[in-house]
Amino acid sequence: MASALMLGIGCFVQAFYVAWQRFASEDRFEGTFEPLSRALDQFRQSKGTLPTNLTQLVPAYLPRIPTVQTSDLVEYRVMPDGTNWQLTVHSRSMGKPRVFIQRSSRQFTPEEQRKSVTSFHDWVVFRCLESEDGRSNIEDREDKRMGTNE
Repeated sequence: MASALMLGIGCFVQAFYVAWQRFASEDRFEGTFEPLSRALDQFRQSKGTLPTNLTQLVPAYLPRIPTVQTSDLVEYRVMPDGTNWQLTVHSRSMGKPRVFIQRSSRQFTPEEQRKSVTSFHDWVVFRCLESEDGRSNIEDREDKRMGTNE
């Protein structure tokens, strides 16, 4: 009885620790890139348009473009409507390679939502596969379940 109780407590502690680590990683990630999101919105408010690239934010809106040691690539683009932006961060900040996407519109298609593995704050997170050129590609969960990913 006592050993079963200890095993149960041990499992709970481990699960709690893993969840806490994930939360801490998400919080660090958000803390790193939130100023960039804010700077993009401030630029749009003051200029009436979005920047064509992130370097236009430095130094007036940001002292520098944020990075994390585990981010491989930070991409920015203006969405087709011309009024919204998207940040894409390819990172290993939570262990396995992931693609983190934030959009000012906060809108994702049903297909994108199906492919996502989680979300936190305003970020949607996708699994990714490494291609031969070293770039990360979003992995389709449905393909993986069916065994069709190569």
